[in-house]
Amino acid sequence: MLVKTFQARDMAAALRMVKAEMGADALILSSKAERRKGIMGILSKPMVEVTAAYDPRPAQGATHRGRQEEVELNTRQEFQNSMLAPIARELKELRQKVDTLAKRDVESLLPAATPDYMADHAVSYIPRVDPGKMILEDDVTEFSRLLVDAIEAKQKELATSAATSAAAQMAAAVELPDASTSAGQAPSVVTGMLRDAGLTADSVELVSGELLPLLEARGDGEVEAPLAEALTRLVRCSGPLQPMKDRTRVLAFVGPSGVGKTTVLLKMAAALAKRKGTSIALLSADRTGLMERYPDVNSLQGVALQKVTGPKEMQAAIAAHGDKGFILVDTTGICHRDVGKLKGLKSLLASIPDAEVHLCLAATTRDRELGETMAGFAMLPIKGLVFTRLDECATYGCVVNAHLSSGLPLTYFSRGDRIADGLHPAKGGWLAARMLECSAAVGQNE
Repeated sequence: MLVKTFQARDMAAALRMVKAEMGADALILSSKAERRKGIMGILSKPMVEVTAAYDPRPAQGATHRGRQEEVELNTRQEFQNSMLAPIARELKELRQKVDTLAKRDVESLLPAATPDYMADHAVSYIPRVDPGKMILEDDVTEFSRLLVDAIEAKQKELATSAATSAAAQMAAAVELPDASTSAGQAPSVVTGMLRDAGLTADSVELVSGELLPLLEARGDGEVEAPLAEALTRLVRCSGPLQPMKDRTRVLAFVGPSGVGKTTVLLKMAAALAKRKGTSIALLSADRTGLMERYPDVNSLQGVALQKVTGPKEMQAAIAAHGDKGFILVDTTGICHRDVGKLKGLKSLLASIPDAEVHLCLAATTRDRELGETMAGFAMLPIKGLVFTRLDECATYGCVVNAHLSSGLPLTYFSRGDRIADGLHPAKGGWLAARMLECSAAVGQNE
């Protein structure tokens, strides 16, 4: 005997799921209606849970049609017993009381009803099963009215009970700790939401410590604005790039192979090229990188491209483009465990005066690998973190985790491969909105 529980938005959908997976021979064991908790008590949806069983062995001496009719009958019976049994019992008791009263009233009236009276008022009489007994039409109308009133009253009672239960669940979901509760004792709904967004335990503690007081002060159940404010306080973002008045601004992009350093550099060059009066030079210290994407570089008007192979050529190229507003340097992808190549990259960057080094990381990387990568590149003078592939990741908590663990500011977020768009300055509010979307998606899939 195979037993399984199905969840759906209503009973009809649940029964369809049972029939599709277990066939027409499935037996409904139980069913119940409930409401699934949402984020902070909001976005809750009604759900029906049905437990069904199926015996894969064929029944002996029964046709398929007979089994199907029997299962359908059992399904209806189970549904009626579980959902309508309380109403049916009360209506049966009410019907018995009304029948007793009607029978007593009719018997008291029948002796006084002569044949002539019955002939004159025949329309007022309705024959019962027993020809010798009749019931007045007014009594039938009253009986029907009582049944309708009873059904409506029961429906109102069930609706009130469901609304009260839902309100209690919502109140419990958004209940915030009192003043004596520490930030580390955040309600499970808040910590669960942050964990669903991909935050580690340390990050959850830091973010909830900022978020809970804001939620308590607001008091209306709104989450996105308080979370955006909490992340704005915690997460340092460098903001959009601005030209220097007295010198050329040089930015170098480093990171592991395949994270999209060259794409980020081209996206940034395209964005800067749109600024009126901004001149840009691209220096490629990678043997491939920019050189393989020359068509993309050529599409950027007024952007110079030069290849360099060592510290001396780098110094000469920097001096040659000293009249430019921005110089963007592309470097070779290096594994964070390759200490020899990291030292060579450090020597190359040392030849660039006032270089702003940005570490490019893929948002699809796991937290452990992100931590190891940042530790390996720590020998370089990293000024900020650029996260790529945000359009491919399921959660955004790794971005917050990397920032809070390293203390390095977030500079830019990159999505997609098109160089004309998909690059924007890092902002805490944008992260908050994406994290809530991830948390909601996880809740719907549970």
